[in-house]
Amino acid sequence: MTVQYTNRFGQLYHLHKRITKKGNFRFYFSKENLTNLVERIPKSFEIYENPKGQVFLRKKSNSFIRESEMKLFEKLISENTDFDHFYINCQNNVLTLYLPDFNLEDISGMLNITVGNDEINLNRFDPGILTYSPYINIIFDKKENCMTLEKIDNDDTLKRWHIIDSSDDLESLILKNIQSIKSKTYSNLKILFL
Repeated sequence: MTVQYTNRFGQLYHLHKRITKKGNFRFYFSKENLTNLVERIPKSFEIYENPKGQVFLRKKSNSFIRESEMKLFEKLISENTDFDHFYINCQNNVLTLYLPDFNLEDISGMLNITVGNDEINLNRFDPGILTYSPYINIIFDKKENCMTLEKIDNDDTLKRWHIIDSSDDLESLILKNIQSIKSKTYSNLKILFL
């Protein structure tokens, strides 16, 4: 059986390999089921899906962030905010919370139209097609045994990160700053209907 991966949009990818000019193998994912399919992931590699849904094969990171910490972060965000859709990414020593680039309530409200006495519901919006941007970083500092919470400033055109707080306990860091995390503002929504 060949290596396949379905991303969060439901798109199926197949792992391929080709030989470079130097004689090395290059691995890549493609939606097409072509030749040179790979039957197993090479040692020290892992499948990585970025926040845009693109799929890659990458060297395993030496992250010291545990899976339990990722799951705790996801659980705390899910239980203590009203974010319906979010994406959590772990790279090296940083956990990043990604949120949709626009407010889903604004979109769903625009997709209901009343014509005469009939209401036409165009609310076929698929959250799987959302684009996401980073919103919260939790930076793990193993040397200092602490975590720093950063939040991006959406009102700033430069999208700068601001340090909110630090702690040696992930749960207390999130819960102590949950009001700041929940105060997501969206940029002005601009949609072109064709």
